[in-house]
Amino acid sequence: MLAASAYATIIVSGTTYNATGTFDGGDTLSGTITIGSGGIQSEDLTVNADGTLYTFTGGPSGSGIVEIGSSGTYYDNAQFAGNLGSSLILDIYLGAHSSFSGYTGGPLCSDNQSCGTDVETSFSAEGDPNLGSGNLDPVPEPSAALLAFAGGGVLEMLRRMKRYASLRRTLLSF
Repeated sequence: MLAASAYATIIVSGTTYNATGTFDGGDTLSGTITIGSGGIQSEDLTVNADGTLYTFTGGPSGSGIVEIGSSGTYYDNAQFAGNLGSSLILDIYLGAHSSFSGYTGGPLCSDNQSCGTDVETSFSAEGDPNLGSGNLDPVPEPSAALLAFAGGGVLEMLRRMKRYASLRRTLLSF
């Protein structure tokens, strides 16, 4: 007799966002970050500073949601350690949301998006520049039409393979 398993698998899914930004002085931020309702799940971020690439892939070393004064406006303060002794403080503007639940992307705290006094995304390896502007935009998922088209192509390929095999058997029988 088989017994039912006492273990359950929990699948945690998040949304992946394209991170883009330009620091004061011209360094650029790029890459992706995955965020679920519980916070940052993973990141693959790069800062290009005059041709030197600083990468951040190990998950945040710290993260916490902070209210801006008593305004009812929030941001997440996440710190990442990178290669070559670099660090990145990524301040994600959340607006009126006090958590990532329902987060759909938007601006990073920067010169263009105030999150309070002295609160800006910053990068430490190049003189600690602040972010001039930056954003997190959801990575688009493949459209249903594209998936249907790809599926149709696979079916056509299988049909042709079956037809070729049938013709080959016919020719070999002579």
